[in-house]
Amino acid sequence: MGPDHVKQGRLLILTEYFYPDTASGTGRIMTELAEGLAKEGLVVSVVCGQPSYLAHERVVSRETWHGICVNRLSELRISRHSGIGRAASWGWFLLQCAVRVPAWQRKYGRILIVTNPAPALSIGWLFKRKRAAGYVALVHDVFPENAIAVGKLRAQSLMARAISSLNRVSLLTADTVVTVGEDMKRLLCAHYGLPQEKVHVIPNWASQAETPSVVDADAVDYWRRSLGLNDRFLVLYAGNFGFAQDADLLIQCLRACSQMTDVLFCFAGGGGQYDRLRNEETNGTMPNLRVVPFQTGTRYSSLLKLADCGLVSLHPHLAGMAVPSKAIGCMAAGLPIICLAGANGDLSDMVAGTDSGIMCQSPEQFADAVRLIVSDSELRSRLSGNALRAAETKYSRSQCISSFVEVLSGLMQ
Repeated sequence: MGPDHVKQGRLLILTEYFYPDTASGTGRIMTELAEGLAKEGLVVSVVCGQPSYLAHERVVSRETWHGICVNRLSELRISRHSGIGRAASWGWFLLQCAVRVPAWQRKYGRILIVTNPAPALSIGWLFKRKRAAGYVALVHDVFPENAIAVGKLRAQSLMARAISSLNRVSLLTADTVVTVGEDMKRLLCAHYGLPQEKVHVIPNWASQAETPSVVDADAVDYWRRSLGLNDRFLVLYAGNFGFAQDADLLIQCLRACSQMTDVLFCFAGGGGQYDRLRNEETNGTMPNLRVVPFQTGTRYSSLLKLADCGLVSLHPHLAGMAVPSKAIGCMAAGLPIICLAGANGDLSDMVAGTDSGIMCQSPEQFADAVRLIVSDSELRSRLSGNALRAAETKYSRSQCISSFVEVLSGLMQ
C-alpha cells in the first residue's frame, strides 16, 4: 500500500470540544463519534481545544485515547460570555488551525469539521483547496443566522456578512454536508444554494453515559440533601443556557410556577444566562428553583436518576438553526419532556413526533404542562416509554454512527 493510500485512509476531526470536555453536548457527540469511527476501523485523529466546561482545567496537549490521536490547541484565558471574548477565542483557535493546514494536507486524506467554533468550516475550504481530499461539514447550528434571529447580531453588520460569505464558500466546497434536522437542511439549501442531494440528515444521538442505569447511593443522598428535594417532583434542565434558550421567556415560565410547593426546578450547567438564574434563586422570588454547575460522572447520572421530568427549551426564532442535544439526553434517561419551543422546527418534530413530551409556548401553557405531568402518572409512564423507544431506535448511537461511516466511506471513491 503506497503512501497516498495510507493518507487517504486517515481521517482528521476538527472540533472545539472533545474529551474530557463532554459536559457540553458537542463535546460528548464528537467524542463518541470519534470513538465509534475508530471502532469501525477508521484511522482517526482529533484536533480540539482545551476544556472549556471543566473550570478551564488544563489537560495534556497530546495523547492517544482509545486508539485516537488527540491534539489540543492552546486557549486564551478569557471569558467567552461576551461577544468580544467569544470572537477572540474563535479567532485564536482558527489561527492555530490555519497554520497547520499544510501539514494536515500531507498527512490526512479526509477531514470532518463541526461548526464549533462557528467559522471553523473555513478550515475545510483551506484543506480542500486544490487538493484531492475529502471534506465533510457537520452543521450543529447555523451562525450567524441564529445570532441575527435573536437580535444579538445585525444582519448588515460586517461580521454577519463576512461569516455568511465564508459559510457559502465553505459549504459549497464540502463534498458532503451533514445536519442534525430536516428543517436545518432546508434552511441551508435555501440560504446557501446547496443541492438537496449534497446534504444528509444525521441526528445527534442518545448516549449510554446519560442513561442512569448505575448510580452512586452517596451521590443520590447528596443531591437529596443539597437540593432540599424531600418528596417534591424534580424537573431537571441539564446543559448550556444561553441566548438560544430565550432566558426571558423561560424565567417568566418559572415565575408562573413559583408557588408550586410540590415541584422543584433544578438547572445544572453553565452558559451566558446562568447568572440570571442564580440571581432569581438567591433573591428569594423563586423558592422552588435550584441552580448548580455542570455535572459529570456519577454526580450527573445520580441527578438524572432523581429527576421525574426533563426540561428543554429553544428560542422560537431559532427553528431550523439549532437542535438542543439535551432533548435526546432526556430520552435516553427515560424522562418525559416539557419542551418550551415554537410549534414548528426540528426540536418540536423530535418531541411531538415521538410523543415523548408536552409542547408549550407561553408561561400559562408551561404552568399547565407542569401541573399535568405532575398529576398524571399514566401520562408520565407513556411519555417515558416513548422516549426510551426513540432513544433506542431513531436516535441510537449505533445507527447514527453507521450513517457517518457510510458518508465517510463514500468520499474519494
